[in-house]
Amino acid sequence: MLDLYISCKGCKTECPSGVDVAKMKAEYQQQDYDQNGISFRVRLIAGFSGQMKLASVFPAVYNFIFNKPVFRKILNKLIGFHPERIMPSLGSITLLKWFKQRKYSITSDKKVYFFCDELTNYNDVEIGKKAIKLLNALGYEVIVPKHLESGRTYLSKGLLRKAKRLPIQTLTCFQN
Repeated sequence: MLDLYISCKGCKTECPSGVDVAKMKAEYQQQDYDQNGISFRVRLIAGFSGQMKLASVFPAVYNFIFNKPVFRKILNKLIGFHPERIMPSLGSITLLKWFKQRKYSITSDKKVYFFCDELTNYNDVEIGKKAIKLLNALGYEVIVPKHLESGRTYLSKGLLRKAKRLPIQTLTCFQN
């Protein structure tokens, strides 16, 4: 029943008792996985970042397959998604690759650290580019620190221990 619950946390602010259903759902899921194992579908969704990294080697092929209804429906059925579910398209280049290759950047006393999450890096590349260009136009030097994935996909599927390890490992990267 809670599989389709999106964990928006709206219930926490709307509920007069302040019940955090998203947290309860995630805790329940982690306990269920501990007892019964993790399904292929959950592993697939949680491993989104790794899949997008692999697919970004040939983004045109990925986009062709997932933009053709016949292929998309077959793959969605195999994965366990609704046949009409549309997968996010990949950018022709990742944001991190674009950032390293860009010709225009500024050096400034005003610096901003830009966390390039996996959705921005692989799927919403144009939004990331515009954000970086805007920050540069406003006089900020944009620094994209090296970090691991955000862990959001693991958190959304209730894989709490993995979701917790990723930011801790990222902070360790900054200390070294």
